[in-house]
Amino acid sequence: MNNEAKHEQWEKVFSVIEQSYSIDEHFDFFNWMQESVNKVLPHSVLLTSWGNFTKNHQKNKLSYNVASTLSGVSKQFISDNSDEVDSVIVQLHQAWLNNNRCWFALNNLDVIVATKQSDADLINQVQKNLSFIQREKLKSMLVYGVSDRRGSNECLYVFFSKLEVFEVRDSVLGLIMSYIDNVLRKIQHL
Repeated sequence: MNNEAKHEQWEKVFSVIEQSYSIDEHFDFFNWMQESVNKVLPHSVLLTSWGNFTKNHQKNKLSYNVASTLSGVSKQFISDNSDEVDSVIVQLHQAWLNNNRCWFALNNLDVIVATKQSDADLINQVQKNLSFIQREKLKSMLVYGVSDRRGSNECLYVFFSKLEVFEVRDSVLGLIMSYIDNVLRKIQHL
């Protein structure tokens, strides 16, 4: 990437950050995600989850927020398929923990060519339990977690994309995610 392209990318990132301060409602969040954040973090769906991620999560049900440009992927879809979605999210959370709480991407979801068997198993679970993946031809995903040690709370952000490979610079993701997390903590969820 040449200097001009880098400069342009950073301008987009700082524009996203600046716009985050004016978001007060879910509608504003949705527009911001699709019109601004999408330019630096291309995605079709953002599925956010928080709560008790242990495998025995029935006592403390997970909470969700969805920002999607796809007609079939909504809060209603999550509610209608909560057991399946919970199962996948708990596994993604465990994969994030196993990755030392670092973000990771799973690419080529339509063709299981994972280098590790655990990734292939996880991709199978995602495909099986999140039917919108195949229906909407989503091909990659990025998983990013946030820990709040004060509130003993964790939040998992799962981005789904139609791109074969989810590519994002670590520095860009680190900057953008803190603002996405902040905005989601201050708006009223649907």
